[in-house]
Amino acid sequence: MRISTLSWAGACSMLALAASVLAAQPSSRSSGSPDSIPRELVEALLRQSQFGGLRPEFTIGRIPASLAPFLYVPSNARVLGGVSASSGTTVAFVVPGMSIEEVRATYTREQPKLGWTPPPTIEDMRGWGFMPSGGAYGGASGLEYCHVGQSLQITPMPTPGGMQILATVTNFGGRCTTRSAFVRLPTSTTTLLPALENPLGSTMNGRACFGASTISTGMTGTSERLETTLSPGQLLEQFAKELGDSGWRQGAAANGARRMWTRPDSIGVRELTLTAIPIAGTGCQDVTMNVRRVPKPQ
Repeated sequence: MRISTLSWAGACSMLALAASVLAAQPSSRSSGSPDSIPRELVEALLRQSQFGGLRPEFTIGRIPASLAPFLYVPSNARVLGGVSASSGTTVAFVVPGMSIEEVRATYTREQPKLGWTPPPTIEDMRGWGFMPSGGAYGGASGLEYCHVGQSLQITPMPTPGGMQILATVTNFGGRCTTRSAFVRLPTSTTTLLPALENPLGSTMNGRACFGASTISTGMTGTSERLETTLSPGQLLEQFAKELGDSGWRQGAAANGARRMWTRPDSIGVRELTLTAIPIAGTGCQDVTMNVRRVPKPQ
């Protein structure tokens, strides 16, 4: 599976179906229990996902043996189970009392101990504009790691029962085996635009946000479509912290969805404008960054 081709919600739904087959033995199938879902139904649904026509192997209440030595699972986690095939493995577990930032810090610390390394970053390829959360690229959200061509995606999702974590290992494809090609703008131009990392848990230009609007990148500006639970004001507050850390000074806000910053440079002042416009009926926003230079008075 290419990680970016399967939504988190879709993967979790399939895992929930997979977990339910624990009771789907011949006796339970005939009982008509509402908690029993036939294994054949789960396999049929999975054939439309990353597993193709192959027969997947389910594990209930534990991490598959092939992945267990290479995945950090907190000691207080409740493991839901997983599903494996030749193309990869997906598992789900719930950790009580853990925040998204704690998930990020924990896996940043623990996964390298198990032989995983960060993938090539989009910063290496572009170096400016809005960056996917956690160093991920495209539709992926969360934390991503590589090992001998395999990729591991860690995706957290808060639930009433605790932080639900989905871990997906892809055996081929993705950034761990191929590096996307980006055309760099001239250095004199890219220095106009700072790099801003989107919030952890957000999705950048994902399928849920596709629409008629054009996502564009120009010489002094760029825009992306972001799926996030944050309001426009909360999103711009996050970016404000990043800009403040890199020397930008915030000016007066025109409104909650549009804000401005300034920063001196060698020829005068750079003025940066950020906007975040929600798309009605979705959890998506169009975020736009524009920068212009104001020369020093002669």
